[in-house]
Amino acid sequence: MSTRLIIIELTTLLVVSTFLPEDPPMVIDDYLIVRNETCKKVDQRQDIHANVIFPETECRKTISYVEIIAAQSREYGHAELVHGGIGKCYISIEVVARDAKYLTLTVAIYGR
Repeated sequence: MSTRLIIIELTTLLVVSTFLPEDPPMVIDDYLIVRNETCKKVDQRQDIHANVIFPETECRKTISYVEIIAAQSREYGHAELVHGGIGKCYISIEVVARDAKYLTLTVAIYGR
């Protein structure tokens, strides 16, 4: 069974934002669990929403660090933790780009 990151609902209702957690103390046993990129472009400015959900299926890895880098056409937006998080085996984050024409997300999740 492979572990995958799912980025869903990249629709015209989503965000442009950057969510970069503070640098946690890295543990020697931590490693990159999954990395993914996605992009959404629209013709007219609007809110662009993206939901980052990990894992797609059951996973026994504990998340220790999450990095989401968002590139967008405007600097307005935000990211919000919806479920799970650091120290858990699952995470759901909503990213929203406000009044934007594009949103590109690069997501990396580390754990052990």
